Amino acid sequence: MPQDNPDDWLPGSLVATAVAVFNGTNLLRTHDVGATLQAVRVASAIRSAVNAGI
Repeated sequence: MPQDNPDDWLPGSLVATAVAVFNGTNLLRTHDVGATLQAVRVASAIRSAVNAGI
């Protein structure tokens, strides 16, 4: 679903970032550093837990 307002793009960008990190991405480009860092930390924690068999 296209969004006309760039401010509405953040949720989709964060989901895409989380999926990318979960799948092993090591390098990202972002404009909203704080929100992206939070998404990266959550995705990394989930990935670590999955890899540990938790």
